Amino acid sequence: MSIPSRPYFSELQLHCNNKLIVEAKVERRNSGGYTVQVLGYEGFLPGSHSLVKMAVVSVEEDKLVGTTVGIVIIEISQSPFKLVVSRKIAKEVQAEQIAREKLARQIAKQAEQESLLNRRTEEIKTLILGDIIEGHVLYNGDGFTIVRAGSLNARINKLELGWGDIPYPEPGHILQIVITRIDLDRLALEASVRLLSPNPWLDADKLFPKGKSILARIKNVVKFGLFAELRPGVDCLVHRSAIIGCVPETDLDVHFNVGDQIPIVIEQVSTDQRKISARCAIELEQWKTLSLFQQRLFESQREVVALEDRFTSLSIENQRLSEAFDIQKQEDEYKIECLTTDLQNANAQLTTAKRATHEQLESLKLQHQQSLDAEVRLRQQLRMKLATVEKQLDAEKEARNLASEAHRNELTKQGKKLKEVQGQLDQAKEQLGTQIETPEPTTWAPEELTQVAAPYTENTVASLPVFITFSNSKQITNAIEFDKLNLSGEVYPVNFPYLNTLERQQLLAYKQLCEYPNHFLSSMADRVRKGSGNMLFASKAPAFHKTYSCEFALSNYINYSIPEEIKKRGKEAEEEFREWFAKKLEQNPRYMEKPLLMEPLMVECMQHFRLSSPPRPVNIPNSGLIPVDGQQLSVLEKQIEQVIINAAAFANSSDDHHKIIGRLGTHAYKGAKKNERVDHGTSLTDEEVRTILIKFDNNYKKVLITLLHTYYRSKFNNQLAFDGALLIAFGFRPCHACYTRADLNGITIHLPHTTPSSVLGTVTRATRSTLQYEEDDDNDLPF
Repeated sequence: MSIPSRPYFSELQLHCNNKLIVEAKVERRNSGGYTVQVLGYEGFLPGSHSLVKMAVVSVEEDKLVGTTVGIVIIEISQSPFKLVVSRKIAKEVQAEQIAREKLARQIAKQAEQESLLNRRTEEIKTLILGDIIEGHVLYNGDGFTIVRAGSLNARINKLELGWGDIPYPEPGHILQIVITRIDLDRLALEASVRLLSPNPWLDADKLFPKGKSILARIKNVVKFGLFAELRPGVDCLVHRSAIIGCVPETDLDVHFNVGDQIPIVIEQVSTDQRKISARCAIELEQWKTLSLFQQRLFESQREVVALEDRFTSLSIENQRLSEAFDIQKQEDEYKIECLTTDLQNANAQLTTAKRATHEQLESLKLQHQQSLDAEVRLRQQLRMKLATVEKQLDAEKEARNLASEAHRNELTKQGKKLKEVQGQLDQAKEQLGTQIETPEPTTWAPEELTQVAAPYTENTVASLPVFITFSNSKQITNAIEFDKLNLSGEVYPVNFPYLNTLERQQLLAYKQLCEYPNHFLSSMADRVRKGSGNMLFASKAPAFHKTYSCEFALSNYINYSIPEEIKKRGKEAEEEFREWFAKKLEQNPRYMEKPLLMEPLMVECMQHFRLSSPPRPVNIPNSGLIPVDGQQLSVLEKQIEQVIINAAAFANSSDDHHKIIGRLGTHAYKGAKKNERVDHGTSLTDEEVRTILIKFDNNYKKVLITLLHTYYRSKFNNQLAFDGALLIAFGFRPCHACYTRADLNGITIHLPHTTPSSVLGTVTRATRSTLQYEEDDDNDLPF
């Protein structure tokens, strides 16, 4: 940057010394402030002097960059050149200037007021009562008018504007007034206009002698009579007793209106008292007829005036329309000539466009035919690829079956080795004569398994440790009837007071299932409630698996709910509905392999059973056999305690929350039931209370129950391994994919009467969907 010359530097120095405000453009922002352009030279605006909180406002949000602001030069040096400016001081200088200007205006106003006061004092000294002066109307008030005469204001009452009913003059109107009063203290005047015109009462006795008949205009109607105007400023009273036919019950307002012309006869005149009395020259009944004629005449006159005004306006409008018509006619003729020329040009262009369109149409036809041929070839290629993919899928399925068979054989060998080791342990116990401590309940001692499995099996295969899904483990406790059952124990070391009895019993049941599975399954087998048949596809009992690798243990579930229209028709209609679907699926099993094929089947179903809507699909992901890491117990405990703390904070966040959660927290699920009345005892509406309950149930109770299920499993039975014989007694069956016929050969399974008989569901594999009857995780089912 070049160093400015000395003369220009002197000018900058002058601005700095006098704190003159100049304009500067903000170019960019840096770490300490802003770079600005001042009088053609680059300067620096510190952040502390920019009136911008740079620590709060980011570079992207800074709106100061690119704007022009007023600044003051606070520091300048020539060698090396340095120019520092301040927006903050410029604002202070500007505020000082505004304050000085305001003070100057106040001083000038005060001086002007003093000068006006002096002028008024001098002028009022020159005036005396009765002087006639001239002034203009300043404004009109309620019952008075203010006139400015010189520098003085004069007040004129409305009655003093003239004799009679005189309207207010317009502001600015010039009036001659007579001074009637001088107020030296207020420097104000009172004046009159009426005194400048002759008094109409001076010759009233001559103009209106006794007995004279005259038409007078009614000015006011009162209870005791009428006030009529004889001339401006001269009124007379027609007492109701002077109206022939008027009785005390007669309402004068009904028969007389302000502005009516009434014939009267002068009875008495007093110019000194300014009073004139008169009587009505006609009877009341005659006046009614005359008033009606007057009203009609007045209306006719108004109609004539309105018609004349209308005729005048129509004449003016007709002349205007004639002129506009002539102009429009000329414009239309010109437009017609232009349109004719344009039409000829358009016809020529249309002919050319038709030829081009015909050629394009022929080209498009050829392209369409070529695309159809290409589509046919593509469909053939897709069919070939689909057949290849199906062959590959079949080969992969066969390979998985072979691998699974080899894995099962390996597990069978390991089971035999385990038996041999257990036999050797028994021999060692007999030889040593010592008692070995019993393992934890989740280990599988052959003696214990044999004693429990004896009533149900005739072979030892079902007594080996087997595995179930996490979802089915929770459904075991959900399927138990808790009537007259009171499980005792501690749900968790930290108390959560908002669990109801059923939720507490289900959690304690799941805890005992994980901690003491053999005892729990053997003692609870008779308490399983029967399931409900609300789904389309029926299935067998839930299955247990030999290994974690079973593909059906890692499957997702697809089903369809039976429509309400079918349920209302009865059980026979439900069975007919299921049989119709079973027959269709038997004819074409690929319906379940490809979900897109189900759409035409659902349309056919609606037409066959006359349904308004198709069966609703129910897609439920399987929980699988994924074990929980036992080392995460401390993390789970922290999460559980944090949820309890958050729930307590939510319940105590306000008085209404405290009352609602304290009274309804154990039954928070009622918030989602709109048809059920909620007795909360607060000033909130039912909808607000339901919203609070739903939030408490979803964000705290359900989260806590899920964490407790995971905590029990992780702590007591991480792998969800159970005695196969006891699961059989509880209503389970071996998975047909895990156990071959050779594994189950010779096993006699005695299922108890509580085995679920109406469990409905289907299984969909992750890679290829096939209809398989397996367990369903639907909450409406016992397992």
